[in-house]
Amino acid sequence: MATSASKRVENIRETGEKTLKSVSKAAERELHDAAKTTRRQARKVARRAGKIEDQAVGYVKDNPYASLGIAAGIGVIAGALLARR
Repeated sequence: MATSASKRVENIRETGEKTLKSVSKAAERELHDAAKTTRRQARKVARRAGKIEDQAVGYVKDNPYASLGIAAGIGVIAGALLARR
C-alpha cells in the first residue's frame, strides 16, 4: 500500500515537472515573439516620427512667419490656461 502511494506521488511529481517545463518553454516562446513584435513596431514608429519631423522642418523653412505666428498663438493660449490656475 505504501509503495503504491509513493509511486502515485512520484508519478504526480513527474507529471508536474513535465507540465512546468512545457509551460515554461511556451511562455519563453511567447515572450520572444512579443519582444520581436515590439521591436518591429518601435522601428515603424521611429520611421513615421522621422517623416513627420521632416515635414515639420520643411513647413517651418517654407513658412517662417506663419510658423512664428502659430508658435506665438500657442504660447498665448498656454499662458492664458496656466494663468487661470
